[in-house]
Amino acid sequence: VMQSGNIMTVYGGQSTGLVLTNNILKHNSYGIIGQNQAPGSGTINTFFPGADIRRNVMVKADPHDYPSDNFFPTSLDQVIFNSPSADDYSLASVSPYKGQSTDSKDVGFDPTALKTASSSPSPSPSPTPTATPTPTPSITPTPTVTPTPTPTATPTPTPRPALTSPALVASALVSVSTIAANVDISAAQLAPVVANIEQAYAAFVSESSNFASADQIDRGLRIALYFARASYALCGTSVKVQSRLQITASRLSQVNNLMLSGSSSNVMLADDSAHAVSSASTTPIIGAADTRSSASFAPALAPASLATILGDPNQSPLSMQTSGATNIVNGNLPYELAGVSVTVGGRAAQVLSVSPARINFLVPAGLPAGDAEVLVTLQEGYVSRGTVTVAPIAPGIFTTSGNGMGAAVALDSITLKAGQFEVTEVATASQDKRTRLSIFTTGLSSGVVNTNTSNDLMVLGVPILNLAESVRVEARTSDGRLFNLAVEYAGKQSSSPGLDQVNIVLPSELKGAGAVELTVIAGTSRSNTATVNIK
Repeated sequence: VMQSGNIMTVYGGQSTGLVLTNNILKHNSYGIIGQNQAPGSGTINTFFPGADIRRNVMVKADPHDYPSDNFFPTSLDQVIFNSPSADDYSLASVSPYKGQSTDSKDVGFDPTALKTASSSPSPSPSPTPTATPTPTPSITPTPTVTPTPTPTATPTPTPRPALTSPALVASALVSVSTIAANVDISAAQLAPVVANIEQAYAAFVSESSNFASADQIDRGLRIALYFARASYALCGTSVKVQSRLQITASRLSQVNNLMLSGSSSNVMLADDSAHAVSSASTTPIIGAADTRSSASFAPALAPASLATILGDPNQSPLSMQTSGATNIVNGNLPYELAGVSVTVGGRAAQVLSVSPARINFLVPAGLPAGDAEVLVTLQEGYVSRGTVTVAPIAPGIFTTSGNGMGAAVALDSITLKAGQFEVTEVATASQDKRTRLSIFTTGLSSGVVNTNTSNDLMVLGVPILNLAESVRVEARTSDGRLFNLAVEYAGKQSSSPGLDQVNIVLPSELKGAGAVELTVIAGTSRSNTATVNIK
């Protein structure tokens, strides 16, 4: 399994005869990339004409960019290895890629063949006996025959190659419909179904020019794929995925009918009475999921941080109602709220609030760095999709405007009041009269390293990591002066999942400064700029 770096970086001239088959590869940022060429087909066509690239599992690759006879899971978890923690990267029995190589073996390496090759000595070759030459026989001349003229044949049209995508769609429809008949569905059952739909979509992309209703088929297939992926990610949570699989089956049925009829007119969905498709239009629509940090509004998220999705309710609503999570059970929020679920990078996300134009959610912990697919799926049949960059640390300061600009959400740490702040604190019995402010952030605590355990806290018997030694706060005045403020605490705000808190000390030099711009810094990552007003 290629874990890091591009699959292939190419320079120089053309090369023929490239064979790349039966591998498990992480696409990462550029996959197969050549000098002055786009990743994928642009590079392949320029540098490797006639290349044989088949039956590879290309994790996070775009199916549009590579030959159709490959597989395109959205995360490495969907490959399903036996025991990666023990360096066993052979495929598990439930992996959708078992028996899918060009020789009907498992995609990836063959552990049995590897063990045999590394342990068996090479036998000494047997000497080749010297052959006795056979005498050359005399040849009797063959008399010359006058050829009979061949009549000119009427040219016939070259037959169009048979299409593979309709059969793959039909097969995927059968498998989804079978599983959707059950209430309790496991990820192991769904993994091969997702792989089948991915394969069907990849085949359709290469054959799309043969269909009059190609655009409608494309969107219908992608909706089916997105609902299948969301169902897979939600397995193992409290969410029942049956309704989402019914939507998947309905969209595949619509696509199947369009492929067979060749018409772009509206086609009756299978199981039209199902509530899963009662609200969504029969015309396939995929909304945009513009995903950002809830604090900074930057398009970068840290694992276990708070994030926001913005959508267009006129095109595809993110929710059919406005609702907020009212219960946090054992520190967890619901994975479905008002029929709405969110997945990021193939992982289910806990949801804080939903409305037709906006969703607030908790980014799943443990997400790898890189671009991740974001899916919003509704039980009413709507879907929105986007991508977002995941970074280990993505600090953001919450602002009162709610869009990452303007006044910071900040409180006096003693009085818990907002507004203009003095540089000295009269409401404290401490001899240190400097004012402490609490500013509220996200994107810090999951990625910052705790290098000094001596300043950690214990609250009601629960240890709280203090990451102050790894976090800086800059303060810039309107006249250009720059201060590095003392940070006494940086870490989780224990009452709310995903919320961080940074406590800073105001120096006397800021007295009368007015609007002061604050920036939180962790390593090389900087937050948005937010202001506090100092008397």
